[in-house]
Amino acid sequence: MNFHLITSTAATTAGLAMTLLMLAFGAAPGWPRLRSFALISAAATAVTGADLAVYLMSAAEGLWFARLQFSMSVVQLLAWVLYLARAESRRLDLQERVLVGALSVFSVLPMLGGLVLNNTVPITTVEWMGVSYRTFSPTPVGSIGMVLMVLTHALLMVRVAQAVKAGLPHARTYFIGLSCLLLAGGNDALVVLKVYPGPFLLDFGFLCLVISSGMSVARDFIKASKKLEQLSTTLEQQVEERTAQLSAATVALAHSERLAAIGQLAAGVAHEINNPAAVVKANLSYLVAELKLSRLPPSDAQECMNDSLEAIERIARIVKQLLDAGRAAGATESQLTPVNLRAVVTGALATAAPTLGNQFTVDVDVPAELWATGQAGLIEQVSANLLLNAAQAITETGRPGTIRVVGRQVGERAELTVIDDGGGIKPAVQPRIFEPFFTTRPFGQGSGLGLAVSLGLMRAQGGTLSLVESSESGTAMRLTLLTSNGPASIERETAPRQPARTRVLLVDDEPLLRQALVRQLTRHFQVECADGVDSALQRIDTSTSRFDAVVCDLVMPGGGGQRLLLELARRAPSLAERTLILTGGAVTDEQRRFLESLGERVLYKPLDLALLKAQLHKVTQLADAGARPAG
Repeated sequence: MNFHLITSTAATTAGLAMTLLMLAFGAAPGWPRLRSFALISAAATAVTGADLAVYLMSAAEGLWFARLQFSMSVVQLLAWVLYLARAESRRLDLQERVLVGALSVFSVLPMLGGLVLNNTVPITTVEWMGVSYRTFSPTPVGSIGMVLMVLTHALLMVRVAQAVKAGLPHARTYFIGLSCLLLAGGNDALVVLKVYPGPFLLDFGFLCLVISSGMSVARDFIKASKKLEQLSTTLEQQVEERTAQLSAATVALAHSERLAAIGQLAAGVAHEINNPAAVVKANLSYLVAELKLSRLPPSDAQECMNDSLEAIERIARIVKQLLDAGRAAGATESQLTPVNLRAVVTGALATAAPTLGNQFTVDVDVPAELWATGQAGLIEQVSANLLLNAAQAITETGRPGTIRVVGRQVGERAELTVIDDGGGIKPAVQPRIFEPFFTTRPFGQGSGLGLAVSLGLMRAQGGTLSLVESSESGTAMRLTLLTSNGPASIERETAPRQPARTRVLLVDDEPLLRQALVRQLTRHFQVECADGVDSALQRIDTSTSRFDAVVCDLVMPGGGGQRLLLELARRAPSLAERTLILTGGAVTDEQRRFLESLGERVLYKPLDLALLKAQLHKVTQLADAGARPAG
C-alpha cells in the first residue's frame, strides 16, 4: 500500500467519524453550532473520499469523482465561512456575502460536464516514492474557481488570526489547521508545476484540519458536560435543602393550623357553655339569696329550677357532641361491622320520637336487605340528627309536613337520604352548614355542632355526609357508606321499670359530685359510697350484704374504673359484669378503646337518671338469675 492510498484512506475514515461525532454532539441542547462544523467535516470527508476513488478507478470513472472533489472543496470553504460567523455570533459582512454567493455557484459548476475540468488526464509520477497521481487540469472557468478558493482561504486565515488576537476559544486551533491545509495546497501546486518531485499532501492537510478542529470542539463539549453535571449535583443539593426547609415550614404551618383550630374550638365551647352556665348561676344565686333572708321560695322558684335544668341539659348536649367528635377521631376500620340500615333507621326514629311526636308524617322507604359497613350506633346517631334537623325545618314553616327516609344501593355504596318539605337552607348559608358552632337557630336551640360532628362520624367509617339539594320546597341530606353482604343483627331492648331499693356502690373521688349523685339516687336506690378503688374493694370484701351493681368513675387518682374492673374480674367476676362506668369522656386512645369495649355499660356525665335506672335493670338481671357474688 503506497503513501497516497494510506493518507486518503486515513483522512476519509477520520473525517467520517468526526462528522458522525459532531452530528451527535450537535443534537445536545445549546450546541447547534456543532452541526455547522459537521458540514465542514462532511465536505472534507467527501474531498478525500473522492480523491481515493480517483486513485482506485479508471480514468473515465475517476473524472466524475475529480469533479465531485473540486465541488466539495468549494463546499468545505463555504462551510468554514458560515461556521466562523456563527461561532463569533455575528452576521456575514458584505465581503463574506459576496464570497458565499460566488462559492455557491462554483460548488455546482464542476458537475456540469467539462465546464470546470478538462477531459484530459495527465499523470504525475514521484519516482523516488514509486507513486503515480492522476491530475485533472482546470479549464479557464476552473482556474477562476481555484483563484476564488485561494482568496477565500486567505480571508479565512485573516478572520481566524483576528479571532486569535481577540482571544476567542479554539481560534488558535483553527489557525493551525487552516495553515496546514494552506501548506498542503501549496505543496500540491508546486508538485503539479513540477517545481519539485514530491507527493500530494492535500488529503493529509484535510486530515490535520478536521481532526485538530474537531477534537478541540469535542474537548469543549466534554468540559461543558462536566460543568453541567456539577451544576446538576449542586442543584440537587439545593433542591434537597429547599425540600427540607419546605417540609419544616409545612410542619410548622400544620402546627399553627392545629393551634388555631384548638383556639377556635376552645372559644366556641366557652361561648356555648358560658351562656347556659350563666343562666344556672343567675338562678341559683337568686334562690340562695332568698333563702339567706329566710324567705320561702318565691313564686318563680319552679321557673328558675326549670330554666336551670334546661340550661344544664344544653351543656350536656354540647359535651356529648364533643365526645362524639372524639369517638369519630378514634374510630378505626377494625370496629366496622355489617349494619342493617333499615334497623338503624328504626332505631333513629325511636330516638327522635319524643321530638317528632305526632306532628310529622314519616315515610320510610329503606329495603330490609340494605346492608352497609360501619358502626350501628354512630350511623343511628347521625340519622337521628338528620331527622331532628328535618323536623326543626318543618316546624319553622308553621305548617304540617312530611319527612321521607329513602335507602338505596348505588354501585358499591349504600345511601340513606333524609328529605323534608320545610323552608330549606338559604344559599348564602349552605357552604357553612358543616362548620363547628355555626347555627341559624335562636339561642338555646342549637349548638352548631350537630352536622359538624355527624360529618366526622361518617368520615370515621369511610362514609360521607352531604347536602344533596335545598330550596324553598325542602331539603335533602344524604349519608353514604360502603355496602356489606351482612347479615348482622341489631337487638334492642326496652327497659322495664327498675325494682326499687337496688343496692348500689357509688365510687367517685369528687366529694361534691359524689354528694350530689347520692342526693339524686337515694330516692330510687340504696346507695353506699367509696372515694377510690381501694376503699371500694375494701367495702366489697368486708360488706355483710351483697351489692347489686357498682357505678364507678373512669378517672381517679390511684386508678379508676379500668383498675376496678380488673380487680373485680379476679375477685368477683359476677359483680364485674354488673359494673357501670361513669365518665365525662375519654381523654386517651386507651380509655376510648376501654369504653368502647363496655358497650352500653358506659354512662356519661351529667347523669341521666332514667338511663341509669334502665342500665341498672339490665346488669342486675344476672343477680335475679342467681349470679350474685357472696360479697
